[in-house]
Amino acid sequence: MSNYEQNNTMVVCILAVLIGGAAIVGVLSFWGGTWELGNEITQLSYDENIGSTTGTINLDVEISVGNVDVNFADNSTLLYDVTFDVTERNLEEYGTPSVMYTSNEISINYEVASVNITLGRNLNYTLSITIGTGEIEVSMNEYANVGDVTLTTTTGGIELTMSDETSLMNSPTFDFNTGTGEISIQIDILTGVGGSFEGSTNTGTIDVTAVGWTEVTSTHYETSDYDTASQNLTIVAQTNVGSITALLG
Repeated sequence: MSNYEQNNTMVVCILAVLIGGAAIVGVLSFWGGTWELGNEITQLSYDENIGSTTGTINLDVEISVGNVDVNFADNSTLLYDVTFDVTERNLEEYGTPSVMYTSNEISINYEVASVNITLGRNLNYTLSITIGTGEIEVSMNEYANVGDVTLTTTTGGIELTMSDETSLMNSPTFDFNTGTGEISIQIDILTGVGGSFEGSTNTGTIDVTAVGWTEVTSTHYETSDYDTASQNLTIVAQTNVGSITALLG
């Protein structure tokens, strides 16, 4: 085995320990401050319809420890449907979570919870989601109308999938950033939309599969029409310690 292969193997092992340890800490934190299993979970749901709402909606989420899942539904009247899974211990310590909606912004701010968010099909949304320790998962399908997306974790994973039926607002930027963790994205863009992807990591690996895209560098890919298309999608993925996997089409 060459020195390069040995070093590469060691890096992968170190990453597995760091990321795996971080995930365990996040799960244990969710179950309570003393890390006792079996603490009963309470589920709380909030929803609101569009009504007379127009314009772009900004979804702003901040969770200290937990998971956030975002998806889009075939519902023309839905503004949002949010479900929290919270342990009784955390309810007692941090109070009841809530969803604030004002001036076209959906705001969620809580300490420890698992949050599932469903958005409707008739409005445009921008996403800004930040987690201290945990995971973010976003799924964009034919019912999604989105602009800029910013997903950030200090320790944890980020996963995003986007179909080529997703409607993009203007020329958005998708920005993914994690301190320690993995970033996994699978993005299919509509024909006629230009695309650019650039990834960076201080310690870790970057694996890009870009069908029909041009390799600018080993971590930077663009579609041939990125500089000329009337609409573009710019994707930036950064991790300090961890891996980045991108499947682009």
